[in-house]
Amino acid sequence: MQEAVKRFVANRQEEKNGLLLVDGPTGFGKTHRILLLLKDYLEGKPVLPGVERIYYLSPLKKNVASPYEKLRKLIGNDPLFDANVLLLPAYYQSILDNFLSVRDQIDPVIRKTSAFMEVSKCVSACKTDLSAIDEGKPIFGDLRSLRDQAEQTLGEVAEPAFRAVIKEELRKYGHTKAALRKKIACDWQWLPKLYPSILLEDRKVVFMSVAKFCSTNDPIISGKCNFATSSLIKGALVIIDEIDSSKEDILRNQIEACRTTRIDLIKFASTMSGVFAGGREFPDDNFPPVPEGHPERNSRKVHERIKDLMLQRRDLFSLNYPFKLIREEPDDRNFLFQDYQLHTVSGADKTKHLYVSVDPKKRQNVIVPFAKEPKNLTPLNRLIHSLINAFNFTKTGFALMARNKLTYYNEHKKDVEDEMELEDAVSTMLFPFELDSGIHASFQKMVVDDFALPEAQQKRGNYDSDFYMDGFRYFDFVDALTQETVTSIFMYCLSETPEKFLYSLATKCYVVGLSATATLPTVTGNYNLTYLKEKLGPGYCVISEEDRRRIDAEIAKENGTKQYPMHVHVMNLDAMDMHAIATSVFQLPDNQEMFEYVLDSIGDDFRQRRFAKMVM
Repeated sequence: MQEAVKRFVANRQEEKNGLLLVDGPTGFGKTHRILLLLKDYLEGKPVLPGVERIYYLSPLKKNVASPYEKLRKLIGNDPLFDANVLLLPAYYQSILDNFLSVRDQIDPVIRKTSAFMEVSKCVSACKTDLSAIDEGKPIFGDLRSLRDQAEQTLGEVAEPAFRAVIKEELRKYGHTKAALRKKIACDWQWLPKLYPSILLEDRKVVFMSVAKFCSTNDPIISGKCNFATSSLIKGALVIIDEIDSSKEDILRNQIEACRTTRIDLIKFASTMSGVFAGGREFPDDNFPPVPEGHPERNSRKVHERIKDLMLQRRDLFSLNYPFKLIREEPDDRNFLFQDYQLHTVSGADKTKHLYVSVDPKKRQNVIVPFAKEPKNLTPLNRLIHSLINAFNFTKTGFALMARNKLTYYNEHKKDVEDEMELEDAVSTMLFPFELDSGIHASFQKMVVDDFALPEAQQKRGNYDSDFYMDGFRYFDFVDALTQETVTSIFMYCLSETPEKFLYSLATKCYVVGLSATATLPTVTGNYNLTYLKEKLGPGYCVISEEDRRRIDAEIAKENGTKQYPMHVHVMNLDAMDMHAIATSVFQLPDNQEMFEYVLDSIGDDFRQRRFAKMVM
C-alpha cells in the first residue's frame, strides 16, 4: 500500500495535487502501513519527494490520538518525533488537558483578567471526578449536566475570550512573527502547551480531526486562516482516514457555518453602493500593478465594475430607502426558498408572492404579499435576483483583487516570515467600505470559500447550475427590534458542500483517502465519486491493478494460515435491567455510566430496550 501512495505522489509531481482512494480491506492494517510511511518520511528517506508537510486526519478524535501515539512508539525515544510531529486538538480540549499544569506560569497580567478566571472556573468544573463523590454508586444526573455545561461554556465562550486576551497582550511585544516567537521562547513557554497551533509551521507531520481541519485555524502569532486556502497546504499531503465517514463531519461543519454566516442582502448592497455614491477614495495599495501577461487581473478595472453594478442597483431599487415587510400575522416567521414563494412557519399563505412598492413620501420600500400579480409593483424575486447577481460578481471580484494583493505583498514583503494570508488580504480590501462586523465576517468567509476553487471554477457564469458548487440559499425576514420601519432580508448560504471541499482541496495538494469502502459509490454517506471523478479528471486516482495484486499477496502471506475463533454470547435484554445491560455490554465504568445516562434520558422502558437492542 505504501508503494501505491509513493507512486501517486511521484506521478503527480508536476501538478502537486490529486486524489487517491485506497480501499484495502478491513483489518489489512492500512493505518499501520501509512504510519510506516510517515516514519520513513520523518527519517529523511526519499519516499515522498516534494512533500513539505503531511496532515493525518480522521473523523473520530480517538482515531487521531491513537495513531499519533503509535507513530511515537514506531520512532522510539528519539527527539525526531517531538521536533517534527504535532497533535492538534480542538482549542478547548487543549485548554482542558493542559491548563491546570501551566496555570501558575501564565503572565500575571493575564491571570488578573475575567477571561482567565472564567477559563479556570470551567476547567475546574470539567475536571470534577464524579465517580469519587459516592463510591459504588456513580452520580451522573445534575452534576454530569453541570460538567457538560461547563465544557460547552469553555468551548463556546470562555476559551475564545481567553485567546483574545492572550493575543492582545502578546501584541504588546511586537507585530512580526520573529518578535512574537522570541517572546514566547523566552518568557511564555507555557503558551504552546495551551495552543500548539503556534508550532504548526515548524512541524512536518500534523495529526488532527477532520472537524478541526475544516474549521478556522488561529496560530496566535499571525492572522486566522483556513487550512484549505492557506499557505500551510502548499506542497502538502493530506491523509484522510475513513474518508467515506468524513463527509458527515464536513457537512455538519458547513451547516453550522451556514447558520452563523448570514448576509443582510439589502444592507450589504445599500452600504456598498452608499460608499461608492459618497465618492470614497480608495488606497492605491489596494490596486497592485497588473501582472504581466494577465490583463484580466486588473484590480482597478474590477473595482470600477463593482462600483457600476452597485450604483445601478441603488438607483433601480431605491436602496437608499429602508425596506419593510407587511405581515398578515405579526408573530409569524416568513421565508423565501428557491421557488421564491412566501413560506411561513404557520403554514399559511404558501401560494403568495412578494412585491415591492416604493413610497417616496415615507422614504420607504414596502414589501407586500399578493396571491395574484399586481400592476406597477416590482416582484421581490426580481430584486433579489438582481442583487444576487451583483453580489456574486462582487464576491468573485474581491477574490480576484485579494489574490492580486496577496501575491504582490508576499512577493515584495520585507520579512520572510510575515506572509500575508488570504483572510488578511480580503479584510484589507473590505476595510474602506466600513461594513458592520457581522456582514464583514460573513462576506469575508464567502470570498475565501470562492478563492478555494481553481480559477476556472471561479469564472463560472451566474446561470451555470451545479449544486455541489453553488450550494443552497434561503432568505429570512427579520424585523429590527428598535425600528418598526425596517425589515432585514437575511440570506443564508450553504455555499460549501463536502464534494466542493474535497474537490478544491485535491486541486491544491495531494489527498489520500483510506477506507475499506472508499471506492464504493453505493455506501451510505460516501461522496459522489462520479462527480469527483468528472471534476478532477486525471487527478482522480484509485489503486492500480498491480498494487491491488500486491496488497492481496500481502494479505494472503500474513493471514493465509490464521484462524479466528468466534465466540457468541446470547443476551436476553428483555429479562435484564438497565444496569445489568450496561455492565454486560461495556467493561469500562465510564462507558457503563454514560450508557445508563443515555438510557435515562430516553424515557420509558420500551424505548430504552429498543435503543439497547440497536446498540447491540
